[in-house]
Amino acid sequence: YSEHFKTRHKNVVVKKFNLDQFFDDIAQCKAVVCHGGISMTSEAVVLQKPVYVCSEKNFFERYYNGMLIQEQGLGYLEEMPTLDSLRNFYYSLPRLQANYKKSNICAENVQILKKVKEIIASKAKKPDYKLLIDLP
Repeated sequence: YSEHFKTRHKNVVVKKFNLDQFFDDIAQCKAVVCHGGISMTSEAVVLQKPVYVCSEKNFFERYYNGMLIQEQGLGYLEEMPTLDSLRNFYYSLPRLQANYKKSNICAENVQILKKVKEIIASKAKKPDYKLLIDLP
């Protein structure tokens, strides 16, 4: 997405951001190129899309997210993206998609809430903690 222009070049589409279209776009794309922010990166991972993260080391959170993506074999991290590195990423898509299939990544809220409840319950047993919410 770009705030300033839209264009299409072969299999790459750059368009103005449109919230109504965003979810369809990410669900249908083959891969995601982003700066490594937690929202876009986690959405891509949950949807099992290979991720190409472009980030400098001085943006620690973004760079760290990219390191995790790369270490898990789910994408690439580049500080200075080049056409060659993007090409390598593109040709690696089948391997990266296979890595997702081998992973246990899922977006099931039931499992997430169960883990959150376990953590809260373990903390609530300590006198310093009070359980202030009741999760379903």
